This record gives sequence, structure tokens and C-alpha cells, in this order.
Amino acid sequence: MKPTSYCMIQNASEDSSPKLVELLLDKFSIKILQSISTSPKSINMIKDDTKIPMTTLWRRIRFLKRNKIIKQTGGFGPSSRRYYFYQNSISSINFIFGQSLTVRLVRKISNPII
Repeated sequence: MKPTSYCMIQNASEDSSPKLVELLLDKFSIKILQSISTSPKSINMIKDDTKIPMTTLWRRIRFLKRNKIIKQTGGFGPSSRRYYFYQNSISSINFIFGQSLTVRLVRKISNPII
């Protein structure tokens, strides 16, 4: 039986919306989100997929992680070296224009507690 995927809708705060919109529409952020949309990838795998310079890639990863748009997993390898993988944690982004701009993130929830 295939596991069911659930979603949670979250509105970003109005204070962060302009910056959030600007960086979500950035060509580098879009490439990163596309690269990690289906499976977790290491920073080097993302770099190979997107051809984004490493400094820019780290800056965007940090922003996306801080805003909970991507999630980081990892651990220690056989040589006790730390490794990290990044995966997209949202299924869609909605921009709602009205009196103020609202950004609605629809998040993926893999294992909900019922």
C-alpha cells in the first residue's frame, strides 16, 4: 500500500512576504527547488544539476532552510564525516494579491500523527 501524502497550508507573515516573494522568484531558488523536488540531494549533487556557483548555492540554501521551504537531513558516514541532504518541503506556493500581498505555502507532511 502506497503511503498517503498530506498537506498543511501556512501563510507567511506580512513582514517577510516581500523578501520571501523576491527570493522565491529568484532564478537560483527556482532551480534549487526544482532539483530537490523529487528526492533529497547533497549540496554537490544540487551544484552539478543546477550549475549554480557554490557561494550563491549556500546562500540560497540557508535562506530556504531558514524559511522552512526546504528541509535538511543527514548524519555521519563510514569515515565519521558529516553529510547533509536537502529536500523540498513544499508542494506549492500561492501568491494572493489584495490589500496586502499574502504568500501561502502548501507544505508536504510525510507521516502525520493521527
